[in-house]
Amino acid sequence: MRAEDFMFEVSSDPWKLYVADRNYGSLGYSGYGGWEILQDRYLLYWLMEYAATLGLVDIAYKIPDQARPVDSWGMDQYRWLSRYDGLHAFRINPLGAYVLSAGETPFQPSRPAPQVRLTVLRDRTIHVVSGHLSPAERMQLETWAEPEDDAVFRLDDSRAIEAVETGQDPESFARFLEERDDQPLPEALLAFLKQAHANGEAVRQSGNAVLFECGNPFIAEMISECKEVTSFCHRIGEKTLAVREESIAKFRKQVRLLGLGIR
Repeated sequence: MRAEDFMFEVSSDPWKLYVADRNYGSLGYSGYGGWEILQDRYLLYWLMEYAATLGLVDIAYKIPDQARPVDSWGMDQYRWLSRYDGLHAFRINPLGAYVLSAGETPFQPSRPAPQVRLTVLRDRTIHVVSGHLSPAERMQLETWAEPEDDAVFRLDDSRAIEAVETGQDPESFARFLEERDDQPLPEALLAFLKQAHANGEAVRQSGNAVLFECGNPFIAEMISECKEVTSFCHRIGEKTLAVREESIAKFRKQVRLLGLGIR
């Protein structure tokens, strides 16, 4: 940044900044609040706390003790100014190059090769044949299958439906298995996942309803058959009416027009 003259200011009034003592440690003295103290340290902070945290750069870090000079008023007793002094080097990684438009090709996230091999059988069991499951891999399997022991899992209807209910994608799980199985997945497994997807989305919540108890079946029938409320009011049993929550005001108004009241 200094070579290209990309200068910037961290503070418009360095006299307000100090270390330890407002007078002795002030950064306003000539030569004591310069680039190495303000801009350089600010860039270190930005690289570690923002760029590295976002995954745009890889960093090399070492113990900050005397990693950078601390030569200013009020800093004689300090071996480093902040933990960011330990930032030794950084490099822009493929994601950073893509975000900064420096890459020539679209960003492709790297995916480490699985270290475990699985075998999926027609009886809906999944066997670990080599390697060890990572915690994430075991969690993925247990989302859809019941563990029979440390190396055998059996696909479970209840777990599969619950997985779909919580937003899990059967196709993603199938790809997870394909990446770890040298053989094509059995048709029985694919059929199971397809059925689990259908069953998991068989019923959808479309809203909330409020129940109203009528004094007798005649009143319940009269209200439920009124054409003005049939779209949002449904009869349940002999004397109970279910009304969509967002239509309560319209329901009350229509009931009053029928000469009835709601307590």
